[in-house]
Amino acid sequence: MKITAINTLDVPHNIFATRRALALEYGISEKTVDNRIKEIEAEKERYGKYAVFKEGWMVVVNYLVWVDFMANRQRLKEKNLRKY
Repeated sequence: MKITAINTLDVPHNIFATRRALALEYGISEKTVDNRIKEIEAEKERYGKYAVFKEGWMVVVNYLVWVDFMANRQRLKEKNLRKY
């Protein structure tokens, strides 16, 4: 499947969000968003293969995965806390 374009609405109303939209929504840089996306990709067993879509230059993230990851990021980073 080749993605050529994605029509996006405001981030809270759409299931997928671009890097730029997430950076604007959370007030962080796009480089920070890229780093978080890499961390999400490392959590394949938790979020599955449909958490992040990449097609060439376009990267979109499932917004619900993003919110869950941001809420639980510190817990996921620690070995003992990630059990719960």
